[in-house]
Amino acid sequence: MHLTGQRILITRATSQADSLKLALEAAGARPVLIPVIEIKEPASWDPFDEALAQLSDYDWVIFASTNAVRSLVERMEEKSIPKEILANRKIGAIGEATAAVLQEHSIAVSFSPDKFVAENFIEQFPDRDKMHGLKILWPRTNVGRTLIADEFTASGAIVDTIEAYRTDLPDNAEELSKRLFDLCNEKQLDLITFASSQTVKNFHQLLKMGLVNYARKKGYIVNPDSIALESSASNLLSGIAIATIGPVTATTARQYYKHVQIEADTHTMEGLLKAIESYYAV
Repeated sequence: MHLTGQRILITRATSQADSLKLALEAAGARPVLIPVIEIKEPASWDPFDEALAQLSDYDWVIFASTNAVRSLVERMEEKSIPKEILANRKIGAIGEATAAVLQEHSIAVSFSPDKFVAENFIEQFPDRDKMHGLKILWPRTNVGRTLIADEFTASGAIVDTIEAYRTDLPDNAEELSKRLFDLCNEKQLDLITFASSQTVKNFHQLLKMGLVNYARKKGYIVNPDSIALESSASNLLSGIAIATIGPVTATTARQYYKHVQIEADTHTMEGLLKAIESYYAV
């Protein structure tokens, strides 16, 4: 097996890491789990609940993640809102996994782009030529790109973006930052995987946190915002390969670490695993 003995870091949230972990183990790798991101409830449910109460007013509901789907379905159940209301709405999904979760909940997908990025969603959107006055609901996280909403709004659509969940640093960030620093500093990793831009950003934040704590224990005075610290954090990844799920994540990773050795052609966990296997097969 091409991955035998490779120490591969999984940075996904704990609730989403199992499939990649099991696949890597089956391929002979030694996965290491450090969830640099945590999925949490919205800061307030009020905007979400208001949108759900007016669900029948929307022409489209767009989902860009499995978390958004689950959050909406669970909240509808909690508020006793029948899923049948969604049957008369057009449903957009970015990504195979997102579409699969919608189908698991018997929610028909009206449109999904051939590539799982916002640009393709905009370009291939079936109502692109009749955007004026179109009402679109987009349940999403508190961070990340707003390209779809921006482009559709500029074209005359009414896009309501509501916080369906939050992605944040884990509550035990201090503990994770020390472990992450030690792994990178002692070169105990061969590869780091990133499944979203936010995991890259959180990883970098935790790595810097671990670096600052280490330096202070050594008696150094460290400015957490210094350019030198950024460079030191990047240098910690020297000799460790980086694998990303797609072009957007890869672009973010390059902003921090310059080199991305692996970029999945198919932007799914299966595509990421295949890209990793191809990399080590050379």
